[in-house]
This record gives sequence, C-alpha cells and structure tokens, in this order.
Amino acid sequence: MPDQDDRRWAEDSDEDAGRPAGQVERKPLVDIRAVRIAAHANDGAALLAALTDVEIDSALQQIGTALVQVYASTSAEDRPRLKPVMLSVRNRLAMRRGEGDELLAEDLLAVTNGAESALRGVPVNLDDLDVAMSTGGFDEPGGYLNTETGEVVPAFLTNEEETDDATDVEGPEWIYVEPDDSRTQWRDMEAFAETVTDPALRDHFLRAITGKGAFRRFKDVLHQDADEQTRARWFLERDDAKLGRARELLARHGIRPAP
Repeated sequence: MPDQDDRRWAEDSDEDAGRPAGQVERKPLVDIRAVRIAAHANDGAALLAALTDVEIDSALQQIGTALVQVYASTSAEDRPRLKPVMLSVRNRLAMRRGEGDELLAEDLLAVTNGAESALRGVPVNLDDLDVAMSTGGFDEPGGYLNTETGEVVPAFLTNEEETDDATDVEGPEWIYVEPDDSRTQWRDMEAFAETVTDPALRDHFLRAITGKGAFRRFKDVLHQDADEQTRARWFLERDDAKLGRARELLARHGIRPAP
C-alpha cells in the first residue's frame, strides 16, 4: 500500500513501475472483516497486516474509521508505524471527495497531529447509525440519535404499540434520522457502474439501472455476470458510501464519531 506520498512499503519491489501500461498486477481487495477484527481488538499490528499489499480505495471510510479507533488506544511507541498509513488514507480520501471523505480526512490529520477537531466528539457507533439510515422498508422507517450519548434507536423500537420496551426519544438531545431514499441508493449503483473497467460489463450495469426495476436488474448483473472481485468491490463501496453519509449527518449537527 502506498504511503502519503504514494510511495510503497519498503519491502515492496519496484516491479510494477517497469511494467507496460495495462499490465500492473491486480491486487486482492482488502479483507474488511480482518480490518474490523483488528479494530475491535485495538490491535495495530493486525490492522497494518490487513492493509498491506491489498487494494484499499473501495473501503477508505471503513479503514479510516478503524485507524482512528486503533490509534487512540495504541501506545506512543507503536503510533509511528500507523502514522504513514493514516496519512496515506487521508490523502486518498481528499482525492476521492465522496460524501464524508473530507470530514474523515480532517479527523485523520487532526489525530496524527494531536489537534482538536472543530466538531464535538460523541461515541456514536457508525454501524448502528447506518442501520437506522437503511431501514426504509419498515412501517416506521429511520431511527433516532441521541446527540449527547451517541445511542442510536431504530424508529420501530420507539413505538409502544410495537414493543413492550419502547425507548423514550423525547427531548432536545434526540434527532430523527431519515433513511436513504431510493434515489440515493440508485446513485450508489450508478457511481459503481461507471468505475467498472471491463467495457462490456460496465455497459451491462449501466443498461440494468435504466428505468423501472433497476435494483433487481442490477443485482442480476452483479450475481450472474460479474466476477467475485467485482461483487466484493460493490459491497465495499456501497458500505463506504453509507458510512460517509452517516458521517455527514453527524457533522450537520456539529458532532463527529469519537473513538
């Protein structure tokens, strides 16, 4: 994986630099499960191993979130090993400029420099927030976020008629979280389709998302025509986009996810 100056790790060779255009070796996608396990364990060495010699650009939000969390609980002796990776991810986010990318890039830079963020840190679980933003098919879609504690509650769990243990979301600290609409989800498919490098497959995807039934046809192409790495890349990029939108939602209320 390149560092912040797009240089590769010291143990990497310069073989790719001498390859003719179009013959650069295709690296495997990052194993996001390994990244999550390392982050959950606050294991910097395991996180670095999971990010070495793999493609990471499809999962920058997920990786950046893990890096911030691990860095916050890593010893001062181990932090220098994480810093070049964090700066590399920060620069890639700044170039990609998707929703929430600039916010995470700022967080990564602030953490590595020991600076204070302009946003108030709240221990929000972004995965829980993503679930609330994805529950559009329920009778009571969306969810509620406590801007003081970071607690996220799906909307259907606040209805006393639906559950005996309904959560009280009254008070100024609670905000309603709207689910992503179908147009937003469609844009995720369009953005992915346009990055498919195989011309025939890209055309299949773009045709699939035109008109009524786009979501079903997109899934058909994904599972019937695409290879395993393309399918894996879609799920990484879809989840990354959702995580970025969750980060943007928090920023609109003056907060950021604290480790």
